[in-house]
Amino acid sequence: MKVLLSCSHVKCFAFHKKAGGKEAAVIGCEISTRTFDLGEKIVQVVDVSGFLDAHTSPQLEKTLSSLVEGGNYSLILDLKGLDYINSASLGLLMGIAKRVRAKGGDLKLVNLSEKINKILTILGFSKVLKVFDQTKEALASFK
Repeated sequence: MKVLLSCSHVKCFAFHKKAGGKEAAVIGCEISTRTFDLGEKIVQVVDVSGFLDAHTSPQLEKTLSSLVEGGNYSLILDLKGLDYINSASLGLLMGIAKRVRAKGGDLKLVNLSEKINKILTILGFSKVLKVFDQTKEALASFK
């Protein structure tokens, strides 16, 4: 049985100077977390949308590190709304996967766009990180 226990939400934006010195939010991401009780395990689902780059990935790192430091080793990243991810952010995911696997957990990815999925496949990340089409499939894999 899946029970949603809690939820949180964060928006992050990077500001860049445009011609004339005006600042404008040109990139950003939204990160929210949901907690599911599967009976035997608690699974954290982290929803990420927007752009993950050098300006916004520190917020994802803070969110994921906080979960891991809090003893949460079963993680799902729902990337349904993710439009862009840079190599440093991919490295972050690999680092988090290594940390949770060392504690008997795992990091799984769901709802990848065709573009993001292609990037993961070309770079070989899909061989290391488990990818699912839907959140319910990834949740079931933790049982």
